[in-house]
Amino acid sequence: MWSIDKRYVRGFYLNFQEEAPGYLVETKEELISKLKSILKNPTLSSNYDKYYNLFCKLEDGEASKRVINRIFG
Repeated sequence: MWSIDKRYVRGFYLNFQEEAPGYLVETKEELISKLKSILKNPTLSSNYDKYYNLFCKLEDGEASKRVINRIFG
């Protein structure tokens, strides 16, 4: 398996191999197999909700509105 720095990945600290919201594959064959599997049974990985709540829950299209309301009340 390719090496990932388990302490720091793209701007945040995360053990990517254990906490990634999706699936990690190493080869083209694994990718094709995983995609076929997902198409047959579209389920989210068990880490999706945890990852979303940590990093994405405020990404709702209302960020600018919240900033304006905070500044100008």
